[in-house]
Amino acid sequence: PMVDGLTALVRLKARVSSPGFELDVTKTLSVRYSNRLESGGYLSNVNRNPVIDSIGFIHVHAGGITRFEEIGKHRSDTVFLATSSENHLEPAAFDTLKIVPGHSYFMISATSGAEQPYRSPGGMTHPEQLFFQWFYTNLDDTGSDWDDLIRLDNADRPVNQPVVPLKFPKPGIGLRYFAIRATVGDSRPEWGVMVSTGLDYKAVHGYIEYE
Repeated sequence: PMVDGLTALVRLKARVSSPGFELDVTKTLSVRYSNRLESGGYLSNVNRNPVIDSIGFIHVHAGGITRFEEIGKHRSDTVFLATSSENHLEPAAFDTLKIVPGHSYFMISATSGAEQPYRSPGGMTHPEQLFFQWFYTNLDDTGSDWDDLIRLDNADRPVNQPVVPLKFPKPGIGLRYFAIRATVGDSRPEWGVMVSTGLDYKAVHGYIEYE
C-alpha cells in the first residue's frame, strides 16, 4: 500500500498567443509509480481513462422540458451520433438532425463501466466519481451572436450527470453546421493533489434540418 504514496508533483507553464491575444496556462500534474510496481494482494490504483462510448441526441415531443427526470413523462426518441476525437485519422462523420421548433432537446453521453474501483489512502474501496462537461462550436458564418445559436444549459447542473438540455436557434438564423464536444473526467477525492485524473473526449458533428 505504500506504493501509491510515491508521487512526484510537476508544474507545467505555457503561453498561448495569437495576434491580439495571449493566455498564460499553469497546470500541476502528479506522477505516480503504481503502474511500475506490483500491487501484490492489494487493489491496483493504476488509473485507466474513462471512455465515452457514444453521444446521444434526445428529442422530447413537448416544450419547456429542461430536467432529465421529466423526459419519461413525454414521448421521446434518442438518436446516437457518430463520434470522433482528435486522435482519429478518419474525417469527422456528420449526422443530420431534424429539429421540430417548440420541442425540447437533450444531449446524453454514455460511459458504460467507466467508474473504476480504487483504494483510498485509508485502505477502503470506492468507485470513481465521474464529471462531464459540454462545449459547442459553430461551423457556419451566420453573422449572429453566439448566444442566439445553440445553447447548452450547463448552469446549476450537477456535473456528475451525463445529460444536458440544449436549445437550437430559430430556423431563420441560418445555422446548419455545428459540433458538440463532451468530456468525461474521473475523480478520487480522498487522494487530493496526489490524484492522477483520467479523461476522455469525444465530438459529434451535425447538420440541422428543420421540419
